[in-house]
Amino acid sequence: SPIISRATALIAMNQPSLEKFEPLVEADGLIILDSSLVPVRPQRTDIKVFTIPATEMAYEMGNATYAGIILLGKLIGQTGIVTIGNFEEALRSVLPARRHYMIPDEMIALHKGMEA
Repeated sequence: SPIISRATALIAMNQPSLEKFEPLVEADGLIILDSSLVPVRPQRTDIKVFTIPATEMAYEMGNATYAGIILLGKLIGQTGIVTIGNFEEALRSVLPARRHYMIPDEMIALHKGMEA
């Protein structure tokens, strides 16, 4: 979100977002980077940083849009912010029925992120 004053977690998929929002991440927070798109790693020592080549992994899966799901998987794996079951249920409720065929691959992407 572009309208925040502080955060406990940041998922950055580009360098400008990392530069803009990194200072807002609280101490002991976490940053998850798509290392396929963000070449510079934060230098802070008071946060956890995870780098995942999410876009590259998504292309290997055949759909670049899965990059965000891969990164979200890492966030869920690190924080337990939602359960896997709740995530899948949310997909079923927000995706139109004609897109439900994508859910199995989205769940694979989620697990790939959790394991990365």
